[in-house]
Amino acid sequence: MAGQDRTVGPEGAGDHPAGGMGMTATTARSTADGVTYRDVLTDRDFRRLWGVTIFAALGESIAQIALPLLVYAITGSGTMLGIVFAISTLPKIVLSPLAGLLADRVDRRRIVLVCDLARVVAVGSLPFMDTAFQIGLVALIIAVFTALSRPAEQAAIPQVAGDRLLMRAISLTQVSNAAIRVVGPIVGAGLVAILGPGPAFFAQALCFAISSVLVFRLRPLPIDRRAGNPVPVARDLVSGFGVLWRHRVIRAIVMAETVWGGAGTIMAIGLVAYTDVTLNLGDRAESTFALLIGSFAAGMACGGLLASRVEWRLGRSFMLGFGYFAPLMLITLVFVPPLPMTFVALFLFGLSDSLLVVATQQIVVERIPNEERGRFYAVWTAIITAAWSVWYLILGPLTDAIGAPLTFLVVGLAAGLGCPLVLLLTGTLRELLLAEGPSRKRAGVVATQPE
Repeated sequence: MAGQDRTVGPEGAGDHPAGGMGMTATTARSTADGVTYRDVLTDRDFRRLWGVTIFAALGESIAQIALPLLVYAITGSGTMLGIVFAISTLPKIVLSPLAGLLADRVDRRRIVLVCDLARVVAVGSLPFMDTAFQIGLVALIIAVFTALSRPAEQAAIPQVAGDRLLMRAISLTQVSNAAIRVVGPIVGAGLVAILGPGPAFFAQALCFAISSVLVFRLRPLPIDRRAGNPVPVARDLVSGFGVLWRHRVIRAIVMAETVWGGAGTIMAIGLVAYTDVTLNLGDRAESTFALLIGSFAAGMACGGLLASRVEWRLGRSFMLGFGYFAPLMLITLVFVPPLPMTFVALFLFGLSDSLLVVATQQIVVERIPNEERGRFYAVWTAIITAAWSVWYLILGPLTDAIGAPLTFLVVGLAAGLGCPLVLLLTGTLRELLLAEGPSRKRAGVVATQPE
């Protein structure tokens, strides 16, 4: 998905709420008391921390391409692919609250450094793995250190930037991460197309190695001793569910997102089998899969760039509808269309997903107070990541049993009809449509087009 967004594969599962390229682009245009990006980047420590976030995100994005190809090349099994991905999501569900506490009690620089070095070793060993069990174990280790590292990275930003640079520093980090989440899969696609999935892991390891060097050169980050008292994690988690329960629209969107997870997971499982077995491309299967994911990523990039204009012209309800009906595009793969049409379908699917990310993020920001968002995002992440884990375990065996095309049919119908049905039956769609008209008039939509 945290200037995060949805991504294909376990690295991005559940990252949806924390960012969207349309939102980050808006943030980038805003002013921060005269502070510019150049001012932020002249701060040596922040420049290094910014590099850490970029290289970590790039490494994770490359894995979105290389990991499913490696698992499928070894096992030829969608079931095993689903199991490996499901295992990779567990640390995010279990460790996120604990990782936040650790980031408040230990030098954040040291946490990120240890996690980066551990991931260099783990990722570098993946090309030498020859069983699904070994790959699953290593993927679990990588996911553990990623779950521990990310809260420390995020918490270090205000500590390094300081009050004066904070607004612009956060904006720059969000914009950069959104761009990397789009560029990363394309870079991974190119590496796999030229060198195969194995060497792509060495590129990922290099990203983490560069990140570790930048972290090492950061000044030590003092620990806030006021964080020494135990934080009631369980109570905060329960209160996060309370926030979710109080907001009917948000609750319906979370329900729809759990259904949409089928469309996200099938991109990591079914598409590998589709290119290898259904299209029977032989030696070209790996590069074709990588380029198809690149096409999806390119669609996300365009969606992010167009989001503000689409909302201005067609409204947020259109963005939600387009995004939630979009899995129906996957049904076109049932008929095994010519490859150029497949590229177009996945590009449009990525574009619609990006618009959906922006729309849902805006709804969350507008309806949930700032002081409650952290608890809500923790609950959102746990629910959506758990849903993706279940989908991985379902769709892997289903792909093996009925083949990739029919699995795309099942998922396309389930997600493409299920998500809008949730919004309709809960009254959410009607509520959003009623609220959107007056707000668009107040914003002077007819008079002024956004830049």
